[in-house]
Amino acid sequence: GWFGFNGGSALEASPTAALAAMNSEISASAALFFWMLLEWKLEGKPTLVGACVGAIAGLATITPAAAFVKPWAALVIGILCVPWCYACIEITKKYELDDALDVWAVHGMGGLFGTLCIGIFANNDVAGFEAGGKLFGIQLLAVTGCAVYSFIIGYATIKAIGKFMPVVPGQDDLKLGLDISMHGAKAYSGEDHSGSVKKGRDFANRV
Repeated sequence: GWFGFNGGSALEASPTAALAAMNSEISASAALFFWMLLEWKLEGKPTLVGACVGAIAGLATITPAAAFVKPWAALVIGILCVPWCYACIEITKKYELDDALDVWAVHGMGGLFGTLCIGIFANNDVAGFEAGGKLFGIQLLAVTGCAVYSFIIGYATIKAIGKFMPVVPGQDDLKLGLDISMHGAKAYSGEDHSGSVKKGRDFANRV
């Protein structure tokens, strides 16, 4: 999907589209690999979830710059986004922020970082313009404006929805499980809906 998203943004089969698709693959692969290494170093072992988050971080970060940087820069961006997005996730954990699927930490902050990287790595041969202080300043101003706009609109939307219905499920619903409390269906077989969770934990402990 991301190949169609980044490469397809050219709206044509062209060298620019091919470059965007190639840079997407390079950044995602680099981020996946280095995320696993970082997770292994800090948490004792790499995980499948971590590998997936790493790949998404690489994709989200390279997206703004995909058609404007050379492949070697895509590799660097994929590596640099790992500690950046990982640190953002740790911030959400420390302050107990409700960041579902790490949307803010990975997609949002990764996209912010990638936007700034245009001002650092853009190459005239592929982009038609060169990186520099002026471009970096423009990118910083643009991404700041987008962040402020998104926060205001997002906050207002959530507050408006909250006037008519709960935005966050209650603790009883969360404890029971949203599959049952909201959808009236079990995601896992067995008499106890939490049994699969217990089995998963037991398996993890044995591993």
